[in-house]
Amino acid sequence: MSMTIKLGSVLSNGTGGEGAVYEILGRPDLVYKRYKQFKLTPTLESKLVYMMTVPPKTIMGECISWPTLLVKNTSGKLDGFVMPRLKFNIKLNDVYENKRYSYDSLVIVAGNLCTLVHQLHKNSIIIGDFNHGNVGVYEINSIVSMMDCDSFHLDGGQYPCCVCMDGYVAPELLKHLKKVNTARYDTAPPPTFTQQTDLFSLATHIFRLLMKGVSPYNGINTAVRVSSDVVSAGNEPIEKGMYVFRQGLTPAHPACPPKHILTDELINLFEQAFLFGEQSYRPGALVWHKALLNYQSSLTTCSRNQIHKYYSKLSCCPWCEAEQRESTFNNTRSAKNLPHYKVKRK
Repeated sequence: MSMTIKLGSVLSNGTGGEGAVYEILGRPDLVYKRYKQFKLTPTLESKLVYMMTVPPKTIMGECISWPTLLVKNTSGKLDGFVMPRLKFNIKLNDVYENKRYSYDSLVIVAGNLCTLVHQLHKNSIIIGDFNHGNVGVYEINSIVSMMDCDSFHLDGGQYPCCVCMDGYVAPELLKHLKKVNTARYDTAPPPTFTQQTDLFSLATHIFRLLMKGVSPYNGINTAVRVSSDVVSAGNEPIEKGMYVFRQGLTPAHPACPPKHILTDELINLFEQAFLFGEQSYRPGALVWHKALLNYQSSLTTCSRNQIHKYYSKLSCCPWCEAEQRESTFNNTRSAKNLPHYKVKRK
């Protein structure tokens, strides 16, 4: 394939540590990623060549930023690559607590993310650094897309993922790195990233979408008065197993509702992902997708706020309760005056 590339402007949010992403004039369906030359290591070049030989077969091109053409500069050195222009206008971290989003739309985003992860795994692709900044969402229809595919963990680790954002690293991987005394994902002996570590990140995203942006590892001891500070969502709580609904723990974040706002099916899947995932297997993407469809069909609309949708078996709207708690928390900055949740199952 050959084509003449005329670059336009750098995309909004299209700059990063590796380089920049440009529009291609006359091709609104494509963009161009140009690397900073010192970032183009022989390992990365080999990875990009490999990616060109194994394009995913079951994923629509507009959903992932997979290379479609490698481009060399005038001196014959690799300069960057052409990829599909993803259709999104917001990143996943901005969706978690977006007040414009109705709750059922958040459930749909979670389901669409499951579909994409399933398709990637079906193509033997491990995401690795599966963080909120790598996922784009198109607000009009809640379709999700995946960027930074050149960071994926490919060919069984022959072309490794080199980084992973704190808060999305599976506990078994954190413990593995500690055991082999390294902080580097790319040089640690296997196993590092797997489908199971991706499923840990997926469960984290689903939890944050369904629970008002709160990290699943935002727990504190029930004997401790609710903190006026939001607990870190970094790696340490994950390594310590501080799952918010683990027995003996309670959510530190005042806006986090109780787990019974979810169906028993979802509660059990979260427990499998966060309490027992290291000992067995975490729920797969299709299992989550089915549970989310069941949950979506059970939602009812709040009589006070049309954006609020909630499980029809609850006695009142948990999101009104959450906003009341958060407002009280922000106004007083004191745990003493926080109202208790009144929402219960019918």
